[in-house]
Order: sequence, then C-alpha cells, then structure tokens
Amino acid sequence: MNDKETRMTFQERAIIRLTEQSTNEAFVKEIEKAVLLGEKATVKQVFDEYVEYNIPIPKVFMEYAIVNGEHGQYFAENYGKYVEGDYFTEATEYLMEMGLSGMDGIKWRNQDNVIIVTEELKIPIDISLRLKEKKSNSITKEVHLINGKSVKDVNILFGKGSKVPLSADKSLVEMYKKKGIDTNKEDWFKAQGAGVVSADGKEKFAQLHWFEHEKVGAVEIKVKDWLNSQSLST
Repeated sequence: MNDKETRMTFQERAIIRLTEQSTNEAFVKEIEKAVLLGEKATVKQVFDEYVEYNIPIPKVFMEYAIVNGEHGQYFAENYGKYVEGDYFTEATEYLMEMGLSGMDGIKWRNQDNVIIVTEELKIPIDISLRLKEKKSNSITKEVHLINGKSVKDVNILFGKGSKVPLSADKSLVEMYKKKGIDTNKEDWFKAQGAGVVSADGKEKFAQLHWFEHEKVGAVEIKVKDWLNSQSLST
C-alpha cells in the first residue's frame, strides 16, 4: 500500500468516525460534559477535526457549546458557519449583534436579601430561548430591565460563593483590565434569579442569568427563560 492509499484510508476512517459521533450517545454526553466544565480546548479540538475533513459540525454539539457553556460567543463566531444546515445562522448573528462581552455593568441594590434593579437596561434573551421562540413563531423583539423591580430566588451557580469554579473568570478579568478595571478572578461569580422585565412593552416574569463582581457590578445580564407568576417565591 502506497502513502496516498494509506492517507486516503485514514481520511475515510476519520470521516466515518466523525459522521457517527453525532449519533453516539456516549460521545454526545462527553461533549456536553466538556462544555459544562468549560473545557474549551477539548471542544475546539473536536470542532477543528470536523472542519479539517470538511464535515458539517453536528447541530447537537454546537447547541451544547453555544447554549450551555461559558465560551458560547467564541464558538458561535468561529464555528457557526460550519454547522450543518442553517439552524444556527440567526442565533449566531444575534449573539454577535448583541455583543454580550461588551455590556457595561450595573450596580444592584440589595435590600433584605432581594436584589433591586437600579436602572432601565436593554438585555438580550438567551440563544436557546431565541431558537425556541423562533420555532413557535413568537419572537420577542426587545427586553428591558425595569428600574425598581426586584430579582428574587437568587442562586450563585459558579465562582465565588459556590463550590464550582467559574471557567470564564480569566476572560472576564482580561476584558475589564482593558477597560481599566483590575479584578481578581476569585471574586467573579455567575448567578441566576427570577424577576419581572419589560418584553415588547409588556411586563413578563423571567429567569435571569448574569456575571458579577463587586468592582464592576452585574454584567452580561440575559433572559434565560420565561416563567409563570407561580415560579416566583413570595
């Protein structure tokens, strides 16, 4: 067997393997685990292999990377065009348009363990929710925080105040260092809470996610999902 035949055989094997990965439940779970743990290099290596062999990246892999991970914007910007079909085209454009990493922080006001919104602020909805709305033909055009409204049921998901490290801490430190604000990565955390927002001019209950640091405030605030009124604790 000559070198060319050997290379072609290897390439053919790689194509078959990569094609089968999207339906391999165990491998899909490994990708999901890597995303949730913030293992950017692991996910990138898998995506790079698909690109190298000119095979569309499976939708399920990109969905995990964009929706569940801390590096969603990176994967959307660099690999969105390689996803099979056009399922993520609008979501990728939306994420890039909102420029989540460039949002300035706002200072919450804490009152009796409840967060009080201190200013009107336009915020995006999460890509997973955006896609869900698209499927049901009920796209929300604009969402704003409402000054004076409260955010309850606050729970720290990652970073300071939790037992789980925040994988995005280094990028957050670098981002705000460029803005002239020095922050310690150990003091960043990601949290969620439930509150009322203005969605296309109507008040609506929403689950909010954001990053926060005492020097910066809450940043990258977004609507993760819509809630009913019973979802909020009294």
